[in-house]
Amino acid sequence: MDRVQRSFKDSVLLDDLVRKEKIELHFYRENMVIGAGASASDIMRWDFSVMGAKSYVLQLSENVKRSLDYK
Repeated sequence: MDRVQRSFKDSVLLDDLVRKEKIELHFYRENMVIGAGASASDIMRWDFSVMGAKSYVLQLSENVKRSLDYK
């Protein structure tokens, strides 16, 4: 799940396609399918995972900038 959510813009696009019933996302490790029939708890897990991935990317960016400033 983490790889597909690294880009927040892509996650928004994927969410839009899921809502229009054009795609269905299958996450094997998480045993979760996000599609037209997804439960509210699965959609909430997807949303939390998107926000967690965005936080990770932002923290990584800050760490790189800090390292470059230090050097």
